Amino acid sequence: MDTKTKEPFGEVALSQVPSIEAHQDLDAESYDAPPSRRQRISAIASVFFAGIAILSDGYNGAIVGNVELILLQLYPISFTSDIYTRTSNAFLIGEVFGMLFFGVLVDVIGRKTGVVATTVLLVAGCILSAAASGKTETGMWWMLIVSRGLTGFGAGGEYPVSGAAALEAANGPTTRKHRGLLMSCVGDLMADLGFVIGGIVPLIVLFAFHQRHLEVVWRLCLAIGAILPLTVFWFRLKMVPSRQYEKHALRKNIPYRIILKHYWRPMVTTSALFFLYDYIAWPFSLFASNIFAHFNVGDSIWKNIAWGTLINAFYCPGCLHGGYLADTKIGRRRMMAIGFSLQAILGFIIGGSFNLLVANAFGAFVFLYALFVALGEVGPGSGIILVSAESFPTAIRGQGLGIASAFGKAGAAIGAQVFTAILAKYDNSSNPNKAVLGAIVAWFGLVDQRADLEVQDRVFRQILIDEGVDVTEMGYSPGKEISEEEK
Repeated sequence: MDTKTKEPFGEVALSQVPSIEAHQDLDAESYDAPPSRRQRISAIASVFFAGIAILSDGYNGAIVGNVELILLQLYPISFTSDIYTRTSNAFLIGEVFGMLFFGVLVDVIGRKTGVVATTVLLVAGCILSAAASGKTETGMWWMLIVSRGLTGFGAGGEYPVSGAAALEAANGPTTRKHRGLLMSCVGDLMADLGFVIGGIVPLIVLFAFHQRHLEVVWRLCLAIGAILPLTVFWFRLKMVPSRQYEKHALRKNIPYRIILKHYWRPMVTTSALFFLYDYIAWPFSLFASNIFAHFNVGDSIWKNIAWGTLINAFYCPGCLHGGYLADTKIGRRRMMAIGFSLQAILGFIIGGSFNLLVANAFGAFVFLYALFVALGEVGPGSGIILVSAESFPTAIRGQGLGIASAFGKAGAAIGAQVFTAILAKYDNSSNPNKAVLGAIVAWFGLVDQRADLEVQDRVFRQILIDEGVDVTEMGYSPGKEISEEEK
């Protein structure tokens, strides 16, 4: 046998790794039986409900940009620029800590525990945000800021929880060849739909209250963020752990020195790509409504929100195109490099003619702006969670994805700060230089990981054996008792 797979330490032939053949035969006998009906149904449900969870995260991340337009009108004095920035960044900072914390938790304790904890925190954060109050307006702002941070902590945990679970569920023999498209729909399309819904819901609520009672409107918009996580909570609670996790979980004595020795390259590459993608995409999406308000395009809140929602809708077709390309001969690496490159070219065009477009051809500016964000989804947007999850074996997938996505949200926070300053100067608002850097990192840093996840997991296990690590406690090894519920 000479099956090959591309790993972080180069191209590895399984037959060239000492004793891997014997281990492979053992695994085949113990674990490779056809999945049960419950496991097949659970796998499909895991992918679907992971997408719903990411959609709710997208909504809760996007809604604050539109709510802030309302708060600026209601509280023009107390809602200062500092409060505005802290309210926007609280969610992102919470996400960073949530990604890191739950990345470890879902690998060490389990995927289902992560689902329960993230849902509880997310719902609690949404309710507390909607109920923000205080003896003074300043006190209310601080309660809102802290509550938004709690919401972000729960939402951030969904990335390693849902990303790892969805990838493993999509690793079946019939779904593996479409894994790129499935992960693009779960990790990117649903998040972008959440941003679109985060614009549609405020419009509906505004018109339901005849554009009056704005105090009720902004609180209701934040409270609605708790509905989706609650509706799918029971179903996710009944989810069966993936077969990959059951076989290869590493719950204690994790050899981080060995992991860093062999997986430092994908860690650096995916973290850099996530940082660059969110540095560009997050402010363009979050502040879309604010951009049109700044340019005085609309004479009311609802018109500016509508313009921003229209722009965010252009993210969605880019996700589908990117997911399709990832499963073709183009592959993950080329797809991401091409997407970054095309976005950079268009960014330079917009930047060079920005003032002219805004002053004399605003329709052309809107079209180019929409095309710019769509191209970002064709490459990095649709592929970033996919390549981050595929770059690590099951035992450390949650932690690898958590670290990479945390760097992404750090990039989003920095990008939001920079974007706000750029917008205040009414100047070039594109980030083509970062897109160029993203194309370089993708081209030289990524390797395509299309094989069965089992191949990578067996190679990782052999690495640990060669390094002298006891692997008898990994997963549910042969001879290890498995409870009836785990079966």
